[in-house]
Amino acid sequence: GTELRGYLHRPSDRDHFELTVGDVEEDGESETTADAGDTSAESTSEARDAGSPLPPRQLDPESTSDAGEPSSGSPSDAGRLDTGAPRDWRARLPDKAQPRHRVRVALKPLRDSDRLTLLWFQEDRSSPRRMTSPQEGEAVRICSHPIDRGLMEFAVKGAELEERRIRRGFTYALAFQDISEATSSLELEPNDRREQADRLEMGGERQGHVSSSEDRDIYAFVVSRPDAATAGASTPDASPPSSNDDAGSGESGSLLDESAFGTAPREDDDPTADETSNKPPEPTSVRIELEGTQLNLQFDILDEAGAPVAEVDRRGAGAGESMQLALPPGLYYVRVSSAREFSCEPYTLRLRAP
Repeated sequence: GTELRGYLHRPSDRDHFELTVGDVEEDGESETTADAGDTSAESTSEARDAGSPLPPRQLDPESTSDAGEPSSGSPSDAGRLDTGAPRDWRARLPDKAQPRHRVRVALKPLRDSDRLTLLWFQEDRSSPRRMTSPQEGEAVRICSHPIDRGLMEFAVKGAELEERRIRRGFTYALAFQDISEATSSLELEPNDRREQADRLEMGGERQGHVSSSEDRDIYAFVVSRPDAATAGASTPDASPPSSNDDAGSGESGSLLDESAFGTAPREDDDPTADETSNKPPEPTSVRIELEGTQLNLQFDILDEAGAPVAEVDRRGAGAGESMQLALPPGLYYVRVSSAREFSCEPYTLRLRAP
């Protein structure tokens, strides 16, 4: 890891940095700037050269969004599950490739009365994000930031800074750590919105961090139709029951079933039609487990449209949470958060078939 210290001479000051990890790519070319796994930071308090891909003037706190909060202009919610032929729900999930590098960043005020703000760019050059010390003297941490181009650009500024004519010591300490060797199941930020969700496969697990009080980690999983593995089977489905229905009770629509009145089927009817085409798909039991950390973690289950299905927050700080429930076929989301605390200690989320 690398650590440096810096000054903010007045509340309006802002220090810009470039962090390079491994090879830096610009305009489709790769230029080696440091050995693989080595990290370095360069202060650029003034505007950098015009050839830099992400000018520091864009790191404007007025144009940033807090980490974990949706930015304006996000895509509208998708509709609920419809009827008709089986859908490829996995096609709706984002294809997020593993990054070449991951880094951890910590910004610590060196004066107990100061609060600092860390601003940084995502590599897609979208609006910069920001995190601010939650309390005076407390650090700001980015637990895992993906880097593909080998370059991360960020800035440090004061949120609440004691004004002094002469500063006899450093204002902040900035530390970096290369965690590129982390497991491939670690979350890929950003994943704060459903359209950014990480995939969670049946029988698999993901690790993540709740790195701020606003951080929300969202994972998507699919409950397949029971006949999905049957060769040649392709049965249209009716709308699945809502979360308030008694799934699998078989009572829905029974008063309209001709066989209930003893009426013989017509000669041109398929004797199996009532059992296949007009029956809602059977729900599937799933179990979701959230391995506890020192935090008071909780999770929500959302349907494809983002409507709540269940919320689990029973056991308190340091304990895990779990839930087993039956869900109709479809696309669902698990949203992990913490009541108030945050930490770079990783949690583990598992999806099981009981």
